[in-house]
Amino acid sequence: QLGDPVTGTAISARLGRRDQHRVFHYTSVTYFVRAPQTDPPVRALTGARASAGERRHYSSCVLLRRLALLSLVANVAIVVTGGAVRLTGSGLGCPTWPMCTDTAYTTTPEMGLHGLIEFGNRMLGGLGGLIAIAVFVAALRSRRLVRLAALVLGGVLAQGLLGGVTVLTGLNPWTVAAHFLLSMAVIAAAHRLWLRAGAADGPRLPAVPGPVRSLVAVLT
Repeated sequence: QLGDPVTGTAISARLGRRDQHRVFHYTSVTYFVRAPQTDPPVRALTGARASAGERRHYSSCVLLRRLALLSLVANVAIVVTGGAVRLTGSGLGCPTWPMCTDTAYTTTPEMGLHGLIEFGNRMLGGLGGLIAIAVFVAALRSRRLVRLAALVLGGVLAQGLLGGVTVLTGLNPWTVAAHFLLSMAVIAAAHRLWLRAGAADGPRLPAVPGPVRSLVAVLT
């Protein structure tokens, strides 16, 4: 028996067993298997083809989920390259901000490897900002998760500004720490956006009990 394609599939079967008198006893059981969701769900249509509006809505939901994943990957890559900047001592590879030097926005050969590492991190941050804008536009088109997409976009922009303050203050430890913590918050928001973009609409049920969520909140 096929059930709702969004929520899963109901499978019915009859089971039997032979007792000591060689008589079969039958019973009916039903298993409910939840379907894995790899793409944003769309309302099941029975007896009619999807309208043009519904097809556009589904396409926009698919685009939102893919862009959300791309945003998550970009934000993780920003943190990885930021770690490379920190570990190689390239934080002032571009000694000013928003320009890389007093006369150019790009690195120069004289700045060496440190300049390339810092400039690469900045370029990746700019790319992450463009992707966050695309995610926000996709959320507006699909009319889903607009606030969460706006939160990710605001976090990416704030991350870039705080990175600039970090450079202008000569890598002040407080701004460096705040820059890292903000990056973690942006990744958390981007990950939640990606998960929500692939989930069914409607009321959300907690995946873990309340005490476990409270313990995680305290520990983090």
